Amino acid sequence: IYVRSASTVDGLGTAARRVVWTNSLGNIWAPELVRDPLTGRFYIFFAPGAGDQKRMYVVESASPDSGYGTERRMALPDDKWAIDGLSFVYNNQRWFVWSGWVGD
Repeated sequence: IYVRSASTVDGLGTAARRVVWTNSLGNIWAPELVRDPLTGRFYIFFAPGAGDQKRMYVVESASPDSGYGTERRMALPDDKWAIDGLSFVYNNQRWFVWSGWVGD
């Protein structure tokens, strides 16, 4: 997973990319970088794997562009297919939403 930093959206196209996590889990779907307003830490949520094997994982760091540790698989209900995860804080409570389906 790479990140880029620029002062404008247009500047992202020419900004240097920086590797923040090296893949060992297969195809990566929709990485999402989030800064947690309660802790100030940065999280990248992503779904590796193929087909119906996709599950949500996360890496975290104190910096948006370096220092991410080992990936952790998220313990979501029923351990079903999951992609496009995103964490957010509402009324000082942490929430996590994702796309998936019920059943097999």
